[in-house]
Amino acid sequence: MAAPVLSDLGSALPKGFAGVTLHGGGPMRVSLVISERPDPMAGPLVVLRETAEARVYLGALQDASGVVHKWLEVWVQHPEGVASTARAFREALTNSALDRRWQQLWERGANADPRLVVACDTGREPQVALYVDPRKRELVRPKVQGTEHVLELCTDESLLKEVGLEGYASSLSRYLWSPALGLESPFVPATPDSPMTGAAASFEAATGEQRDLVPFNPGAGRMGARVFAPMSYEQYVDALGGATWSGPQYGKLGVPFAASAGDEGFETGIFLGRHGRSGRVLEGLHLRLRALASAVDEVYLLTKRTQCPLLNVSAESFRTHLNDGGGGLPAYWSARTGLARPGEAAELPIPGSEAKFFVGAGAGAGGVYQPDFGHAVASGRGTLRLRKVIDGQGGAKFVEGTFLTQERISPSKNDLLSLAINLAGARFALYARLDADKALAAGEWRLKSIEMRLPPAAEGALKAGEGVVLSEVPFEVIPVTSSPCDLFALGVLGVRTLLVNPRNTLAVALDELLSLARKVAEAYSPDTPLADRVGAALASDPGLVLSLGPQRLLHEELDPQSALNLVPAELWREVLGLLVSMFPGMGPDSTCPDFGAARAGGLHTVFEPVLAALRALLVRTRSLILIDWSYNREVSGVIRRFAMGLGGGGKDARREPATMVTPAVDRSAPARRGP
Repeated sequence: MAAPVLSDLGSALPKGFAGVTLHGGGPMRVSLVISERPDPMAGPLVVLRETAEARVYLGALQDASGVVHKWLEVWVQHPEGVASTARAFREALTNSALDRRWQQLWERGANADPRLVVACDTGREPQVALYVDPRKRELVRPKVQGTEHVLELCTDESLLKEVGLEGYASSLSRYLWSPALGLESPFVPATPDSPMTGAAASFEAATGEQRDLVPFNPGAGRMGARVFAPMSYEQYVDALGGATWSGPQYGKLGVPFAASAGDEGFETGIFLGRHGRSGRVLEGLHLRLRALASAVDEVYLLTKRTQCPLLNVSAESFRTHLNDGGGGLPAYWSARTGLARPGEAAELPIPGSEAKFFVGAGAGAGGVYQPDFGHAVASGRGTLRLRKVIDGQGGAKFVEGTFLTQERISPSKNDLLSLAINLAGARFALYARLDADKALAAGEWRLKSIEMRLPPAAEGALKAGEGVVLSEVPFEVIPVTSSPCDLFALGVLGVRTLLVNPRNTLAVALDELLSLARKVAEAYSPDTPLADRVGAALASDPGLVLSLGPQRLLHEELDPQSALNLVPAELWREVLGLLVSMFPGMGPDSTCPDFGAARAGGLHTVFEPVLAALRALLVRTRSLILIDWSYNREVSGVIRRFAMGLGGGGKDARREPATMVTPAVDRSAPARRGP
């Protein structure tokens, strides 16, 4: 029997952990959970995850007696995280841009479901640096040494300029100060990359702090909290296959929650677990497709609202809320998959260009969820020979030149080259495409910029620079990316959802699925449906079935033929065909021909064919579970009572016969004993 579903993390802080009040202090307060015996690697704070712009901690909504009413994710703006991102991404951001993105993130969350968001940062209060004193279990607001004045974030542009520091809104530098002290206040760099110039002073010198304080929000970033979904997407789909789950991790160990199990009789969280492998395979397939459809829908809706890709989609982007099953449904049927990580795409700041280009925080960082653009995305230094400036339409300009570099680059025709050049004492970002000219020497490329409307000073400097050779020019090759990149990532997520178990890794399953995509593309015919070509490819290569068969839906060992006896072959071929269609540029079956194929104003439309196919598959797999309402009395009775709001079966709830007829019951499963 599978392990019980842990659908409740309890109402008390885990043993060995304490709460530090962050917000409130009356009947209800938002607390940060800390360990009384810190993990050597993780420290006293329970870090749930990190993004390029935020760090997420475990928190709790507690009443005056310490009872936990909700487990929370405490989000803290983490500006120093941007330092590890791609150069083009960093240059597209400023503190004011980060603040706008943060505000949009929480507005989207509140609009989607305000019950999941706990307001604790209105944006009106001064932002202060925050540390934790683990011994006293209290929050510390550092003060200027010898005073009672706390350090706040300085956003006064004219003041920062007056004391010789970079501005807040126009840069990524951040400084703390005390407004009450005015120009007598020290200015403390709030991030490691904030220059120590002018009136800047170190944190230790400014505060004189000697205690062992733990940084919680040292950069005085924005804060927010939302209801914690303890189960990750991967943990959920693995549990559908029979894997166990013991709750969130802290360091190398699980947090010791006093969790409770789901209702007795629903130990595995599904209806048909008692009917052996056939029930678990069919129901697991349906629930996995539901989870994948929810993930695609979340990305679709966000892209539709923002008209901006995410460019960081992975399994870690989603988490699963489990309800308590009080309505009569097993926990997994009441599960809801939601987007838990904001997108990290930034629009390239190309002055005067009407075209929109996006770059992700981890451009070129690789990873199985990121597309392979066919070359190593390079950065380095090179030489630019300016040839001429050409007039375009409506006053726009083009720049032509020759680019030389010793770096090994092989950009595609759609990639952008970002060049940081200095003309007339000003830094200027030039975006161009490279063209390999056979007449040029190795390492030389013809260059033509994208159409831009230049400021008069920049235009004059470029005109005067015709024929000039610029050396040691920093450059970065940027792939042109849009929502098809997110579709690719969701395709990988589909492989992770349906084809990975302890005997098949994601890397192997993805490689085999892409091999299948190439095979069906070679056999393409407008008269032959994709599912039929998938079936022919599987029949011609038995090795593909070993990796891509429905036996991967279970964590226990099951041979491919037995699995194919449980899932209709036509249905499984359509499932694999759907996954093939989600990978751009694989052939005529791909929803998108390449990674930049998304029209302006319609970035979300690339997901619509996939959502339609998933909805059709959900109808078919649901029918396999329920078959006929007149025979499946037990399932229909439970669902009907749930829909009527009768839940656990009060005196008005009609009882249904306990017998149940199900398709393809595994006769090898042990007989169920009982009255």
